[in-house]
Amino acid sequence: MDAKKMNGVHLHAKGFENAVPKAYAVEGIPSCFLIDRQGKIINSNPSRPSGAGIVKEIQDALRE
Repeated sequence: MDAKKMNGVHLHAKGFENAVPKAYAVEGIPSCFLIDRQGKIINSNPSRPSGAGIVKEIQDALRE
């Protein structure tokens, strides 16, 4: 992550049978989700983190 300067929160789980992938129904990698402050998925298919639309999606989510 550091070498490629990848920002954001990155979770590493050893396989799809661990708690995080199970909790969020991760079926492939990479996967990206917008998760609210209570841990609820508010968008399971947001714009890519490097995409232009993600900033607006996050700002909209913070207003809710």
